[in-house]
Amino acid sequence: MSRYKDKVTQSSKQTRAARDWRHHHATWDYQIITLIIDNLLEIISSLAIFGVTVCVAPGTRWLLHLYSRCGML
Repeated sequence: MSRYKDKVTQSSKQTRAARDWRHHHATWDYQIITLIIDNLLEIISSLAIFGVTVCVAPGTRWLLHLYSRCGML
């Protein structure tokens, strides 16, 4: 019985470690993407301030819409 319990304990530790690893990397990826989007928005807004015509692609417009819906703008 002890041998079975040890295997179950080891398996649950491995599962927990894998879940923690996935969560850590998902959070890290989200932070990187958010940082990139923030920098792009800052560049676009500063170009607009200096009177440079900015061609906003549909994808960028969608991102701006998504950002505003999430309350990040």
